[in-house]
Amino acid sequence: SYRDCDLILAPVHGRGAPFNEIGGSHKVQVINYLQGSRTMTLKAELAMLLREWLEAHPSDEPFTPLTYVIYPRRHRGSSGLPTAARGARLRDEREAFLWEAQLRQQQGIGNVWVAKTSHGSKGSGVRVVDGGHQTCDFIDAALHGSSQAVAVQKYVEDPLLILGFKFDMRVWALVDMQQGVYLYREGVLRLSSSPYAPDDLDDPFSHLTNHCIQMHSPDFSSLIE
Repeated sequence: SYRDCDLILAPVHGRGAPFNEIGGSHKVQVINYLQGSRTMTLKAELAMLLREWLEAHPSDEPFTPLTYVIYPRRHRGSSGLPTAARGARLRDEREAFLWEAQLRQQQGIGNVWVAKTSHGSKGSGVRVVDGGHQTCDFIDAALHGSSQAVAVQKYVEDPLLILGFKFDMRVWALVDMQQGVYLYREGVLRLSSSPYAPDDLDDPFSHLTNHCIQMHSPDFSSLIE
């Protein structure tokens, strides 16, 4: 029984430790992987989880950007999803996304999107693209033959800047078994190495603040004190 263990090493790519089978009242347990953790660690799954939460709490102010889940097609112009994606848990929202992008284009409002592969890390598989069809073309070309879901989010085109540079902040929190939240006081602020350039979406050093991307910039050394 999981309740009798002090240390639980559940398989990361397997079932994980069921939440309702842990947490004996007399024990402090250390667990590496809870069942359902993939829903919080894969981008497309997390996006849908947050959407469901907001739909269940309509009185709360939305705090996530407009997001769609899109699967790559086998090749440009093909119909249907890759075979492996047809039985996927998440519904493909390509048509709804294209409708939204076309509406934005007709109305002359912001139509820049950021595509993020679900399984990517360290900034890999992330691209800022202008327009709906261009975004889908990138997904189909970059993930040709893959069944991996892609989270496509509305890009913040007028972001808060520090001296003209984009940034993000990371903080760490601990959630205990009683759902108490403890916030670590010291966080990390990451800056882009190039000034924000809304007219140059192909410059990752301007738009993507991930450290693993910025370290390849010729100006990266200027960010290190």
